[in-house]
Amino acid sequence: MNYHLILVKKKFNNTIEFENELKTNSVKVKVLTTCSTEPNSCGNSAFGSVSLVEILNGKYVNKDIYISSICEKTNYELEKTYNLKATPSPAFSVILCNGKIYNMSLNNEIETNKYLMFFGSLE
Repeated sequence: MNYHLILVKKKFNNTIEFENELKTNSVKVKVLTTCSTEPNSCGNSAFGSVSLVEILNGKYVNKDIYISSICEKTNYELEKTYNLKATPSPAFSVILCNGKIYNMSLNNEIETNKYLMFFGSLE
């Protein structure tokens, strides 16, 4: 097994653990940046809103991650604190308003992605 494959497998396992933590625990986050899409943009392609957030409590406190939602306009305020409601990631590609394209291997691309991306909403 080559070194890159070992890193990808470790990153995948860590990402699953991270996502499970977000889904099972009450996590407060602060919005650092955000962009939104219009729901009527979705049709043959899925478009997503994205917010870069800082985790304020729990196991991953002070970690920055992207939270995305599909075909939904979000009106999150910068620097405001929200409760994160994590949802399963889609099994298809999503065109995001921050210029990235989400696909199932996005969180495993260690060299090109600074922040992990998960799906959910902020309440």
